[in-house]
Amino acid sequence: MSEQEPRIDLKIGTQEFQLRRDNSELYTYLSQTAFNHIFLQDDEDDEVRRGTFIPREFIGHEAFDMIADAMIDNGYPSHVNLHRLSESDAEIITKILAGKVEDTLPDDWDEV
Repeated sequence: MSEQEPRIDLKIGTQEFQLRRDNSELYTYLSQTAFNHIFLQDDEDDEVRRGTFIPREFIGHEAFDMIADAMIDNGYPSHVNLHRLSESDAEIITKILAGKVEDTLPDDWDEV
């Protein structure tokens, strides 16, 4: 019998997301918890990763912590208790939290 791949179904407003190990990564920071987020990858080519940043603030602290625990327990890629936030991630998440952009990466954003 094969083990079923874990999946976390997440609904934020009218948007529905399916978090799987092959498309989702957890990021948490020691001193910058406002920037804790889940990255849901939509597309990848040789130069650019595209996807959706889902900040902790959009999910709610308690729900985010429960999802984070489930992701870690089920072997999702997890980057936990990081000391530094990349400048590009900080800029994107700050704009998302300020309501200036949608919660997806711009097409011209390159991974650093």
